[in-house]
Amino acid sequence: MNCVKSDTQHATAWVVAYPDWNTTTFYVYAKGDAYAKNHYTITNNSGHAKGSDPIDGQEALSIITGIDGYYYAPEEQEIPELENNEFVDPEAVVAMYADFEKRTAALSGSNLEEVFPEAVRTDPKNRLCIDYQSIVTMLVEAVKEQQQEIEALRRVLEIHGWMEPEKP
Repeated sequence: MNCVKSDTQHATAWVVAYPDWNTTTFYVYAKGDAYAKNHYTITNNSGHAKGSDPIDGQEALSIITGIDGYYYAPEEQEIPELENNEFVDPEAVVAMYADFEKRTAALSGSNLEEVFPEAVRTDPKNRLCIDYQSIVTMLVEAVKEQQQEIEALRRVLEIHGWMEPEKP
């Protein structure tokens, strides 16, 4: 494993990579952010003050309904350093290779950039990366908005006698 400290325009970063294993390269920035294989993750959010700008539920719902999911074809991968390795269970290697043949479901950075640019970051290789924590936050607010709408519709149905009142 290689671990290199570098200074970038963002901040001091640690770049970690296994030789000949490009899919495991990830970058850890001094402020606690990590980039890994086209994904962006905030690893340390403690110490951040409570946000001062609440998220509007209608806006969250609009963002979430504008995001499209996609299936991605599997990428051919080989991990020769795991094969015939005394520390690695051979059945695990077989299972990993079987997993490599499965397509994946993920979001598109370019689609997300159009709908919710706050959830898209650029890594040091100039690739679009997705901040899934931001998406989860929007999902939480969208679900709360939908729940309010469901409760309002339930009240209308109850008022008109089309639904039994909800029991406490």
